Amino acid sequence: MRRLDIARVRAPWGTARFVESAGVGAFGAMLRDAERENAGQPPASPTPNGRGSRLRRVLERARPRHRQIDADGEDLSGTYLLVLALNIAYVGPGLALAPDADAGDGQLDLLLVGEADRDALGSYLTAISAGEEPTLAIRTRRVTRLRVEWSAASGHVDDHLWPERSGDAESLPTGDARPEIDAVGSSIPVLVPTT
Repeated sequence: MRRLDIARVRAPWGTARFVESAGVGAFGAMLRDAERENAGQPPASPTPNGRGSRLRRVLERARPRHRQIDADGEDLSGTYLLVLALNIAYVGPGLALAPDADAGDGQLDLLLVGEADRDALGSYLTAISAGEEPTLAIRTRRVTRLRVEWSAASGHVDDHLWPERSGDAESLPTGDARPEIDAVGSSIPVLVPTT
């Protein structure tokens, strides 16, 4: 028996809960691209040798953006391609972006990918796409509470764009906000196999 945190992100447009991750940048852009490509079709499962290939393509053309970030009172503002608060080790199709994450510790693993980290993330995704299981060479940091500058165009919670699109572009919040993200106070018991 283990505890599984149910993390939360609160913004002016609403509150969402998540198990996997929440963030802004390249991962949200990848989800937006997939949504456009698969409009009206059931989502395709990635092939074993295709894992990470879509995110790698998005990363190649991504432009870093300055984000205001406060992590437990520390200013980590900077220019990033990807800002990701992870509750568990994996995102999407089994990408281990926070391999040391503890899903029941009441903390999040914060992954900040700047321009200097583009090649490291790209190499990791290339190896994953080739069927290898490498370790990402970008360290995460454990945080309890996080506030991050968020744009509606590239934000996501788990594997959904957030805020959710209703089909009406005018219904999206305009401008940037700084939602608060945390994994404190809400967890459920889960059974985990021993092997």
